[in-house]
Amino acid sequence: MLNGEVGLANPWRFSLVTGRTNTVSEKSEKNSLLEHSCPNLTELTGCRGRRWFTLDVEKQLKYWREGAREALRSVPVLEEGEFWAEALFWTHLAVEKALKAHVVKSTRETPPYVHNLVRLGEIAGLDLSSVQIRLCDSLNRYQRLARYPYQSVCEPDSDTSRRLLSEAREFLEWLLTRL
Repeated sequence: MLNGEVGLANPWRFSLVTGRTNTVSEKSEKNSLLEHSCPNLTELTGCRGRRWFTLDVEKQLKYWREGAREALRSVPVLEEGEFWAEALFWTHLAVEKALKAHVVKSTRETPPYVHNLVRLGEIAGLDLSSVQIRLCDSLNRYQRLARYPYQSVCEPDSDTSRRLLSEAREFLEWLLTRL
């Protein structure tokens, strides 16, 4: 923290920084920290030197959209090697990031630290079909297998995995085209 103000280590959690510093070097240090750690925030200056930061929705949408596409890049290689738990994990992550983009779009706030796809769809206000909800439930269950291999979730067979991966790709495209 700088001068006892809101910390900058987590750029998603603060909304107001007073900006009052004693020296030019401290002010420059603070500005460079903000620019480096908070690329998705836009600075607004108010009266009495107060500085507010608002969420730059377009930058956030781009961040989550690109993150979803990036997470999906490794899935074909994992699928080819029949690493089903890992392929489903990365597919879950891609869908999660696309849903978080929808949360940003609908709420104009940073998305919560939640991995439950159904819950993210609810927060985003998406009207998911029962098939999409079942897919999200399945992805939720199998992503835990890659994170926590000793839990009682059994690894899916190749047919189930291929079906889930195919359905998830369609769902992901559906989500991304609606952003």
